[in-house]
Amino acid sequence: MQRLFAALDQGGGHAHIRHEGWVTEEMNRRRVAYLEDPAQLDPAKRAAGIDGLSSFEKLHRCWKISSRITDPDAFAVAFARGIEQPMVRAALETEFTARQVPRPVSLHVSDLLGPDGHRYCTG
Repeated sequence: MQRLFAALDQGGGHAHIRHEGWVTEEMNRRRVAYLEDPAQLDPAKRAAGIDGLSSFEKLHRCWKISSRITDPDAFAVAFARGIEQPMVRAALETEFTARQVPRPVSLHVSDLLGPDGHRYCTG
């Protein structure tokens, strides 16, 4: 599990920072209600709605919904199984250009965590 989180950190993604169990229900609620990014570690910047991971190359916008997986082990399993899915692999292998963005992929949590997988999810 630690290797997966280390790889996610090095890869520059945000899934583990915004959607894993350390984000509390209150943080999730405030993200949607007040656009407070839980990845923003500076409390004043978080209250001002300043993104914790934004850069000129990658813009992030808080959305009207937010979700999380409440257990680190379940998150690691879901993420690892998710990237093995054929539709996800195809999207990851698509060459990214401004004119060719991969289509969004939706997966059921039960396909990743089994029939009780929803018990690890909130949002």
